[in-house]
Amino acid sequence: MKLKRLLCAAAMLGWLGSANATYICTGNVSGLSIGSDGAVWAGAIGGLPWQGVCNVLTSQNGFDPATCKVLYAQLLAAQTTGKTVNLNFTDSGSCSTHAAWTWANTLYFVTLNP
Repeated sequence: MKLKRLLCAAAMLGWLGSANATYICTGNVSGLSIGSDGAVWAGAIGGLPWQGVCNVLTSQNGFDPATCKVLYAQLLAAQTTGKTVNLNFTDSGSCSTHAAWTWANTLYFVTLNP
């Protein structure tokens, strides 16, 4: 019975150890654009290259259009006021490992800082 519990605990630790980390990229919004296809792109936030955030016309990147419009307004407010934002990710990368001009697929939370 002890062996079974030990093996179960070891399996759980292995599973937990393989989980993706979360990290936050913080910085000013130095670029923001929205394309005719509705795609919202943000540039150079906290060491990130240009990233696709969401789409105001269709669900994209885990955000529905209504939420995307709020995110766009939030990023635009940060850009115009000079305030920083936090972009929260959940993957095994870092702010400097995202490829340019790709969707920020593991982005899950955006915060406008005071």
